[in-house]
Amino acid sequence: MIELTVSADLLRRKPGLTWEEFLTYWREVHAPLVKSHAKAHGGRRYVQLRTLQDREQMARMQARNGGAPEPFDGVAELWFDDQPSFVNFSSCCADSAPEIGNPLPSIRPICLRIEA
Repeated sequence: MIELTVSADLLRRKPGLTWEEFLTYWREVHAPLVKSHAKAHGGRRYVQLRTLQDREQMARMQARNGGAPEPFDGVAELWFDDQPSFVNFSSCCADSAPEIGNPLPSIRPICLRIEA
């Protein structure tokens, strides 16, 4: 059996950032930082999922689900072999976050365990 720990964060761009600015920053600045830190701390995989930016579809989903999901711009997944590696990475990044100046605030961080 394989066990992995996955961190998944729903991201929302900061006010004032356009969709294009958000994507450019996320792909070209944020992703390389995350990948380099994750690799140094046992990260196995980093995945970026972008929303379709379909306001009508989002409104239909929210109407159907009593206001959920909260609008967001993307999901970042970071995979680790085990929970201690994830905790180590999280501690490292929390210490360096002010230096990075991250304009991608997470609105829903969750940690999952995958068993296969």
